[in-house]
Amino acid sequence: MEASKEELSRFIAKIIELYDQEKEKEKQRIPMYILFSGEWDERYASFFQQIKESSSYQLIGILSREQAEKEKILKVAMKECEKIVMREEALERRLYSQTTVFPVLHRDILAKAALCIPDTFEVIWMQKAMESGGKLVVMANGLDPFTGKEPSAYRERVLSYIKTLLEFDIEIKVDGEER
Repeated sequence: MEASKEELSRFIAKIIELYDQEKEKEKQRIPMYILFSGEWDERYASFFQQIKESSSYQLIGILSREQAEKEKILKVAMKECEKIVMREEALERRLYSQTTVFPVLHRDILAKAALCIPDTFEVIWMQKAMESGGKLVVMANGLDPFTGKEPSAYRERVLSYIKTLLEFDIEIKVDGEER
């Protein structure tokens, strides 16, 4: 079956129209930068299951070179994020002025962020985000849980670090709710 020039022209016009519609949808979606911190953690999988319910975001993963070499992290990032940006490029492009989510935030990074010690990429990113008006979100289930064996003074100090992040206007999200 041969298509006439007119049918072929309509077909091409329809493809271009669909392409333009997809591009417009992409522009309307809000970029959300997902900062991968440390090694693989099952809490990343939990986060992506939860965020899949909202398609209003364009998920963009931020990875270190070391993380990009780890099969598990790279595989999940490639599957769940529309784009992947290396940390150095993300800083150069000043992406921290947008919304950044920390699906996992280990206790050492939590403490350094609360104390404003910028000796890790994560804390540098947080400081630059706060200085530029970027939005920071930490998933509550991505914080390291207590074992129950810690001294009460230690627990209180860690909780004070969480309170400090809240004072810095960093959102702590619990099951989709802001705290």
